[in-house]
Amino acid sequence: MTERFDDRIFFMFCRFPENFVWGVATAAAQIEGAAFEDGRGPSIWDVFSRLPGKIKYARQCIHHLLLCHGEAVKLFRKRKLPGRIGIVVDVWKHYPARPDNVEDCALAVVNNEVEGYGMFLHPLFLGGYSQTLTAYMEQNGLTPRMEPGDTEAICQRFDFYGLNFYNGLYDNADEQRRAAEGGNFQNRPELRLEAVYDVLHMLKEEYKLDIPIYITENGVAQDDGPDREAILNDDERIAYVAETLRHVCRAMDDGIDVRGYYLWSLMDNFEWSAGFAARFGLYYTDYEKMELIPKKSAGWYRNVIQNNGFED
Repeated sequence: MTERFDDRIFFMFCRFPENFVWGVATAAAQIEGAAFEDGRGPSIWDVFSRLPGKIKYARQCIHHLLLCHGEAVKLFRKRKLPGRIGIVVDVWKHYPARPDNVEDCALAVVNNEVEGYGMFLHPLFLGGYSQTLTAYMEQNGLTPRMEPGDTEAICQRFDFYGLNFYNGLYDNADEQRRAAEGGNFQNRPELRLEAVYDVLHMLKEEYKLDIPIYITENGVAQDDGPDREAILNDDERIAYVAETLRHVCRAMDDGIDVRGYYLWSLMDNFEWSAGFAARFGLYYTDYEKMELIPKKSAGWYRNVIQNNGFED
């Protein structure tokens, strides 16, 4: 909840509905270890990473992933299984670094529609691939093989949508690079957390979502280092989560149906290309002693959950 005076917004407090869901997120592949022990076989990630030409195959894999999800939803409905079914998609929203620069604007469109969330959200909620993505795939020989009925099978009615949000990104075409890469914050882009407000509105207004939304991942990494106390006193994480939640509050005040928030992550873990160097956890993981030590943010987030919000 916010209070507005004149043209400025002052966040006096941030309170969530009584039935708002709080949690933390982890992934088994990133915390369980023993990748090839006790009979564990290769995962889809193990197999995919070793495929020759995997970039070319990626578009076909994405299409099959979406199709399999749609068929799973249909089967879930047909069998009248208990519970709810939905989908989670990362959204790293790109903006032109210079809104009046044509190349910056074009680059942001590519990063959103061709290489980002658009390749998932458009077929899932609007049906079919966007004109921008379709043209790109045709020009580059990347159009996946599609059968009649695929579009309808992918675009199912879901019970909820899970949003993984970490940051907004700004693109500068002159530099011929993205302002930042997604995933682990290795490049430490400038934080643009107000983007979550835009994303939530985009989901409702552009992609026509009329189902509950859950923030299923949100967090920030610290660099590993010898100063354990500095890592345990993680004020940066507290500030990051608080600002994100303020913007979520704003969107909810506007009528966006957000039902829950899951912080990434419960504990420091294996963060893909960043390995163990990027520490996202509320709990510090001592990888040598196999101990978990609560960081300052763990106590702060516990209080947020207990109070169903926080004050500035």
